Amino acid sequence: MSALARGEVEALAPLYRRYGPDVTRVLRRSLRGASVQEADDLAHEVFVVLLDTAHRYQHQDRLRAWLLGIAVRLARNHVRTRRSRARTLATLTPRRGTDADATLQQLDARQRVDIALDSLSESDREVLLLSVVDGLSGAEIAHALQLTPGAVYVRLHRARKRVAAALRQADEGGRP
Repeated sequence: MSALARGEVEALAPLYRRYGPDVTRVLRRSLRGASVQEADDLAHEVFVVLLDTAHRYQHQDRLRAWLLGIAVRLARNHVRTRRSRARTLATLTPRRGTDADATLQQLDARQRVDIALDSLSESDREVLLLSVVDGLSGAEIAHALQLTPGAVYVRLHRARKRVAAALRQADEGGRP
């Protein structure tokens, strides 16, 4: 990190090899519906941010959590932009009716989980996925997302309850 902080770009390569797969995985998951290219482009952007801010970073032991936090924030911004564009397009496109009950009955377990995750706020979903999928501790999530550990545990508890309720509702044939 000290070489990177001095502007030595070649010091980025070993960090990219070590943390790039984790960053890309978080981005691909966070950018559901986005192309692989979009996720890869944002992964590169995470490391550009690292290069630009390395001189301010002081917690070498928490670098993975910090990078994943950058990835989550970049993904959040990207999704907001994408949703805004989609809303604009939706106003220009005629809608077709759908039978939500019939559609829900055809969904597999993965799709039910996605629907349950969609029922969460963005911040609760990020905390839950960083914990469950990426295996970050509460302290690491707090560091990555710039939250207090207490806020992380509250969000985790709330997210788990909501996902469980949404899955129960989906299994009973209702829409979460």
